[in-house]
This record gives sequence, structure tokens and C-alpha cells, in this order.
Amino acid sequence: MTSTLEFNSATYYRFAALNLDELAKNDHLGDAVFEDGTTSRTIETRKQVVKTFLKATIQAVPSARKTTMNGNTLPVYVLGVVREKGHPIQLVNAFETPVRPSTKGFAVESVNRMNIEYSDIQKTWGINSVFEKAVVKGSLKDQIKENLGSIETRSFNQLIEGMVEHVI
Repeated sequence: MTSTLEFNSATYYRFAALNLDELAKNDHLGDAVFEDGTTSRTIETRKQVVKTFLKATIQAVPSARKTTMNGNTLPVYVLGVVREKGHPIQLVNAFETPVRPSTKGFAVESVNRMNIEYSDIQKTWGINSVFEKAVVKGSLKDQIKENLGSIETRSFNQLIEGMVEHVI
């Protein structure tokens, strides 16, 4: 390589939504028969699909520049929300104003803004959820505690299992 290469170290907001009603429809996953003899129509198979989707979505690391830029970083915060009805909730407006670095870095302010935005949307629009838990990097737990509101923190596996319980 003879050109220049710039390094990017940023805080990213990633969002994913899964429609459990659509997943439960008989024709959605087709009539696949898995190694254990189950079909795609069983609730256990749907739970496994959701569990795999959640783990892959949360733990996915973009492959670009993974080795040259050490991009193998896991999230410092994951908010898992399950709602029975309604459209997905986007929290991107929490970042309408750029997050400026402080002595605590970018992560604490980013997580706090996201939690405040979630609380504001709940209050403004009367949005309810049947499950809302978060995974927080250990060193940040005390620093974001005041803006968690009703959100409880859990381990990664507890978050996944709690969300999977709501698969229909």
C-alpha cells in the first residue's frame, strides 16, 4: 500500500428489530426439518432462531479492517426490549447532538443519552414493554446508574434467555 490510511475510533449505535408475530407464521421459516427432527414450525425452533439471531447481532464484529485496526470490540451497552405490539422503537434521536468527550470518554454520555431517550419515548407515547433489561460493561455500571430508570442490568446470557422467553 502506498497511500494513506486513517484510523477511526468511534461510538456506534446499532439497532435491530425482530417481528415475533411474523416469525410465528407457519410459512415464515418454511418447512425445514432440522437434524434433531424438529421442524421450523415448533416454538422451540423459533426460540433457537431468535437466540441465534440475538447473539449474532450483538456479538457481530464488522470484518473490514478487523486485523489492521483491531476492530474486535464488543458493545459496552446493550438494551434489550420486547414489546407485545407496535412498531420498533428507534433511539437514534438521542444522538441528534454530537456526544462530546469528557473525562469519562464517550461511552458513559452515549449510554446515558440513550436511556434518557428511551424513558422520554415511553412517557411521551405511552409505550409499554413486557421485557426491558440491559447488559452493561462492568466498569460503567456505577457511572450510568442514575439514568437507567426502571431498566435492570443482567448478564449477556440472562438478557438473551429473558428475551427468548417471549417468543410465541
